[in-house]
Amino acid sequence: MIRKLAVALAAAALLGLSAAPAGAAPANPQISLTKTVTTEAGVCGSESSIEVEAGTTVYYCYTVTNTGNVPFGFHSLTDDQLGPLFSDLEYDLQPGASVSTVAAGLTVEATITEDTVNVGTWTACNAPEQQVPVEDASAPQQASPACVEVLTATATATAQVTVAVTPPEPEPEPEAAAATASPAVAAVGTPRFTG
Repeated sequence: MIRKLAVALAAAALLGLSAAPAGAAPANPQISLTKTVTTEAGVCGSESSIEVEAGTTVYYCYTVTNTGNVPFGFHSLTDDQLGPLFSDLEYDLQPGASVSTVAAGLTVEATITEDTVNVGTWTACNAPEQQVPVEDASAPQQASPACVEVLTATATATAQVTVAVTPPEPEPEPEAAAATASPAVAAVGTPRFTG
């Protein structure tokens, strides 16, 4: 127990999470996540829902904002359709600051063949590999026992986009072949007389 308390106090001193001076706000680890989609590579789109033709490549952009008062140093991002995109990415995200996957030089793309709704989950933490996602970003943030033990801060946020596939245009029916043959003429036989 004494060892755990010593580790917790040392971690708090390292992370600046020790008892706040009188009148200071308590630690409030919070993030928000915005996810957009576009058909243009290298930019953050402005739409959370688009319609494309089947076979179109779309580009997703995830933008995280530190809405709390605790800086975060490690980040992980997963997408329920695309899987893990990165884990324990080191990036100093100060309170009030934002960063997007595009600004970080990451390209997240998918070729869409059917209507797709996908949810991205961004987790920010002060220590790597100690993250537990929270499904609802508005719910009180929860940390794993390891994060609690060393007084690190964890926050998670989710965002969703929809890509609808435009139904294919119906094939035009072939025009009926115009009758080009002349009307049938009755065959007239030459009479033969034998005599």
